[in-house]
Amino acid sequence: MDKDSHLIETSLRTNKRKQEEEEEKVFQLRQKLQGQQWLGEDLEHIHKQEMQLLDTLRQGWQGADARGFHNYLEEQQQKDLSKWKKEIRQQEEAIEESIQESKMRLLNFQTEQQELQARWFK
Repeated sequence: MDKDSHLIETSLRTNKRKQEEEEEKVFQLRQKLQGQQWLGEDLEHIHKQEMQLLDTLRQGWQGADARGFHNYLEEQQQKDLSKWKKEIRQQEEAIEESIQESKMRLLNFQTEQQELQARWFK
């Protein structure tokens, strides 16, 4: 085996290992994205429960002071919900961007792998 063939073979192995690492990274990112989506679903469920509790509070405590307090609680709850939704969406977008970057690196690795294989079989 000549020196050039040995270098190509080494490059092929290195490239294959990098591809496998990148594929694992994409898999882990997708799992993380799924976790974020579950958090979003949990947040919606919690929001519904909070609204039910606010309704129960309204029914049990009435009057001018109570209405003001109910409105305050509802506004706070809406602010918190908006904040959480925004943070979850930002994290999802960052993960999706990382997935796309990894896919591009995988494509580059595959192209390089094909070029190396073509040189190998010359």
